[in-house]
Amino acid sequence: QRCPICQSTLGLRRCGGCKVASYCGPAHQSAHRSTHMAACEAIKWTRATLEREEAALRTHPGGSFPPGDLFKTGPGRFWGIFETRDYMRARFAAADALVKAHTAVGVETGLEHLMDMMRLCRSDNMGLRNIIPGLMLRLGREQECYDFLKWWATVDGDYDWGNMELPYLNIRGADVFEPLGMCRPSALSLSQLVMLTLLKLRLRLDLEACESELTEPDRPVGKLVRSRAPAFDMHRMSATIEAVTDQYHTLCQAVFDANPYFWAELDEVEDLPALPSFYTLRSVEEAHLAVIYCKRAWLESEDALVMIEADTSKFISKCECQTTIAGTGAARPSTPQQRAENLERRRGVGDVFPSKFKPPLPTSSPLEVFPPSLDPGQSARFVSGNDARTTLVYVDGACANNGQPNPRAGWAVVYGPGNAVSGRLEDKGPFGHDSVATSNRAELRAAIAALRLCDWGDEDIDRLVVATDSSYVVAGATGWTKGWVRNGWKTRTGGDVKNQDLWELLLGEVERWQERGLRVALWKIPRGLNVDADTGAKEAAANGTAEVEFRDVVVTSP
Repeated sequence: QRCPICQSTLGLRRCGGCKVASYCGPAHQSAHRSTHMAACEAIKWTRATLEREEAALRTHPGGSFPPGDLFKTGPGRFWGIFETRDYMRARFAAADALVKAHTAVGVETGLEHLMDMMRLCRSDNMGLRNIIPGLMLRLGREQECYDFLKWWATVDGDYDWGNMELPYLNIRGADVFEPLGMCRPSALSLSQLVMLTLLKLRLRLDLEACESELTEPDRPVGKLVRSRAPAFDMHRMSATIEAVTDQYHTLCQAVFDANPYFWAELDEVEDLPALPSFYTLRSVEEAHLAVIYCKRAWLESEDALVMIEADTSKFISKCECQTTIAGTGAARPSTPQQRAENLERRRGVGDVFPSKFKPPLPTSSPLEVFPPSLDPGQSARFVSGNDARTTLVYVDGACANNGQPNPRAGWAVVYGPGNAVSGRLEDKGPFGHDSVATSNRAELRAAIAALRLCDWGDEDIDRLVVATDSSYVVAGATGWTKGWVRNGWKTRTGGDVKNQDLWELLLGEVERWQERGLRVALWKIPRGLNVDADTGAKEAAANGTAEVEFRDVVVTSP
């Protein structure tokens, strides 16, 4: 910890408000007040909010709680229990405020909060695993960072997040110099992959600084290399540097393959971009999110940005070439422009119901009936070979831990060759009610996303076919809802209809498009013919940004 004015480490006294900034004396604290005030107030406010939420949670009378003190009986299952969500959000806000103070104590305290939140919610519904590695590197904890990343990369796909008896984040002292295959970087999210790249670059720079036996290192060396370097002879040191350098270059390529915009955004963005309200894989928004999580760690790693700028220049040039319209020099995004909007949400009243699509033959596949249309000047779509005014989209939903603690759901829409959007299922429905993530809700959400994706009236079509592998969606929308509407949204036995809010919005969309001359049909297809949407939904469930409020993703064709 240092005084931010004179960098002194002697006789420091902490700020009485935030308790994470330190000063050598009153004069420098006063001089820094205007800079520090916003961060200090944010820490005090979020700390007080967290204290209130924790007190409320500890005294909550019950509900969906397990028996006893939730902080004793509920660890591992927080967030999956509704009553814990306000507390978890408040704790994240407190951790975020601490980290943004940009002091060692603030980062360390914020990291402690996030790690304990991981203990409380093993399945990490809030995406903390994408933030934590950068904080570890900011604190010089390379070994902990590698252990953390390796656990997430190598955890079994069938891991039971609800089983508190299973080992969790239990890797300690893994070999940071081991081959990349031992860490499975392909299983990491973009932010995690970027942090693994920075870790390897830091190791390379530290090893090179220690390579000469005759001189002292010309730059600060991290604790991990400082402890290992004395055991290396010259031959082993050179071989290790070469191996780590190769790993670093491989990871640079892997980051570009995962998101072609990231290296350019890391290089160009000086002020951190606003937190995107949504993102899709390989999009600029995903790159921005990773920059937000990672940029400070790069800035605080000496020589890292200089090295990465030189080593990734070829990727930045390639990205610029890919997104320029040949012959015009005009920049063009590689995917259609996407934005989050709050469109009108209409409750359907049963005036119109979608129809079932009947393919030419029972064995006809979607690609046979709706081959890709790539006409110059037209949006890439799946258009009927027999009727140019009928278009198809694929939709799917997925839910990890469906019906168990800590469910995480996602949805995806594939609306043309190479064109897709996806997102995490929100905690709240379209009309503001809290909900529990399930596979059925995710499937419904995907169908709704397709209908609200764009202004289909501009596509010069009169029928939109929504292909899904969900019998629940097709049978419900074309059959069950007719009885539910007549019965005032009650089942035959008098019970409440599950997912009523999504069913109402789905019918509202069908009615809205019918009024504009567009008919909606649903086609139940085999799961094996819906692979792209299925993959996108599962990826969104696993790695998508957690959403609280219902949000639309709107696509505008280039």
